[in-house]
Amino acid sequence: MRADPFFTQNTMVMLNQVKSTEQQLTEELSSGVSVTSLSDNPSAAAQDSLLAAEMSADASFTQSAATTVGKMQVVDSTLGSVAEQLTQAISVATEGNNGTLTAADESSIIAQLTSIQSQVLGLANTSYQGQALFAGSKTGGAPFTLDHSTSPATVTYNGDGEVLSDATPSGGTVQTAIPGDRLFGGNGGGANLLGILSNLIYDFSSNTSAVADTEALSTGLSQLGAIRAQFDGALNQMQSQDTYSQNQQVQLQSSEDTLVQDNPAQTATALSNAEVQQNALFSVIAAMNKSNLFNYLK
Repeated sequence: MRADPFFTQNTMVMLNQVKSTEQQLTEELSSGVSVTSLSDNPSAAAQDSLLAAEMSADASFTQSAATTVGKMQVVDSTLGSVAEQLTQAISVATEGNNGTLTAADESSIIAQLTSIQSQVLGLANTSYQGQALFAGSKTGGAPFTLDHSTSPATVTYNGDGEVLSDATPSGGTVQTAIPGDRLFGGNGGGANLLGILSNLIYDFSSNTSAVADTEALSTGLSQLGAIRAQFDGALNQMQSQDTYSQNQQVQLQSSEDTLVQDNPAQTATALSNAEVQQNALFSVIAAMNKSNLFNYLK
């Protein structure tokens, strides 16, 4: 049988490969991670990259959702306060419509309605973290002003009609704010609550029947309730999406851990086999021409 002229060289190549395998397995046992680079397992590493991207998107949404949910809760609370003020205004106006008023009665009703209008104006101009809640996209300033130089007082809306919304990880969108002109007045064709209050104040100031405007305010209160109910649905949806995103982060993290984590028992067995193979190669090398081998090793 003819001897392999490359036997020594091939043996050393095998020995280096076994040593490299041993080193990798030792690192896996130490770190608990089997995939640290594309070269280790391109398929697993690629999957890990996708999982990391999804987790990053979920984390970003969760972080922003905390602020968004807080803002939406303030919107909801503000609408509740507006409803309370309108209910009081309807009660005051209804009492005024049910009998003959003295001058003192009229003055009291006007004062009460004026106070309510002032509070509703303040609620309409509510801001959260420096951003007006009912201004559409023009959140930098107060969305509503009242001009008392006219009779009745004129409502001006300084915002716009844009409906703000946030994208969700599931690919949908959730409304996060309500343009103020849908509720308080302006050119949005909404309830015009501030305008109706101005009309009521004018009615009692000029001894004009306030029945129609009282009914209009009741209708506006109903519209407010419908808009609030719809917005509450959006708030619940945002909270659900936030919870879903947080749960998905946990699941994705578990999937990533499973994908890249090391199997200690399997790795230990592979390491033991590599050590056996290395010892076998050393035995072969020992039987070879030592001088040539040592020269090669140098």
